[in-house]
Amino acid sequence: MILLIDISANNQHSLDTQIEKVKTRDGECFIAKPFNKRKIFWKDRSNTAAIAAHTNAFKINEDVVIPLDKLADYNDGIEHINIRLSIGNKIDTLAEIKACFESLKPESNLIKDKITSSLILLNQISNQWLDLLNRLNEQKVLKQIQAAQVVISYINEFAHPLDDLLMGDVFIDIRNQARVIHQKYREVRLFVAAHMHAGDGNVHTNVPVHSHNTKMLHKAESVVDEIMHLASSLGGVVSGEHGIGLTKYQYLSDEFKQAFTQYKAKIDPNNHFNKGKLMPGSGLNNAFTPSLRLVE
Repeated sequence: MILLIDISANNQHSLDTQIEKVKTRDGECFIAKPFNKRKIFWKDRSNTAAIAAHTNAFKINEDVVIPLDKLADYNDGIEHINIRLSIGNKIDTLAEIKACFESLKPESNLIKDKITSSLILLNQISNQWLDLLNRLNEQKVLKQIQAAQVVISYINEFAHPLDDLLMGDVFIDIRNQARVIHQKYREVRLFVAAHMHAGDGNVHTNVPVHSHNTKMLHKAESVVDEIMHLASSLGGVVSGEHGIGLTKYQYLSDEFKQAFTQYKAKIDPNNHFNKGKLMPGSGLNNAFTPSLRLVE
């Protein structure tokens, strides 16, 4: 988590005094006094939308509001989801590479031995990652990964050792097959990117997705379910700066829906405004988002 605070005052001494009062918990503090330094930090803030470049600018954007004293807990919850998604994606990558290698029918004993060694490496790494995934709910394990005391790297732990095992021109095709599979899974790796108005607890929670990939979209929907549950469990609400909309109707309580229906009937008995919106029976059945990839 990065927290940007803009502090201003008419009196330099007062300003310096307040800056010195800023404390950190388990982190580092950088004070950007010169104008050019401040511009660098705020430029990074404005660049947060660049996360959507991963999926051709398409993303699910679900903003929630979190109590201020629970923002760090929300951040930990989102990181837990991201770490789980990342490890799961790597394990799925190895599973397809394993199936690919096991389907090979090498005629040479040398190639056969190298493939066997590659599968031993693959199974070893896969089991390590699976163990971490199963223990992710342990606070100690999560903190170790967050602090980079435990680093899970496909490239360093599997790709580089695999290239060392499969050196030489005779293995070019096999190495390329592994790279193609890895790239395919990187393309569909889900992650949650959150940026927020920390002062009022409004959090923009974005999940970049490929709009033409139905499987990825369905998986993203289940991640949104987790996000809404996390927000509610921390005493937050599913409505934020961007309102409720169609996609959040399923997360509203029956009491809220009933109260809104009564209110709408009172102020708009002829149903002129947003006909059918947030009413019983409304939802996602008639919602449609075109696939930018297919249009392209």
